[in-house]
Amino acid sequence: MAQAEGAYHRPLATSRLELNLVRLLCRCESMAAEKREPDEWRLEKYVGALEDMLQALKVQASKPASEVISEYSR
Repeated sequence: MAQAEGAYHRPLATSRLELNLVRLLCRCESMAAEKREPDEWRLEKYVGALEDMLQALKVQASKPASEVISEYSR
């Protein structure tokens, strides 16, 4: 799978949650770059899911470094 230009790349995701977050983040970035229909609802729902996943990742026992979490948050 090709990386979106400017996407943050981390060599190994330490958890399934982080892996899913990175994959969904990449998908959202590509959707945001595309022209889409006004009634397209997926991007908004995906961003909401990303926010939930990021919050769950912050409290996870094996959470990534704070710099990585900050990068995901931007």
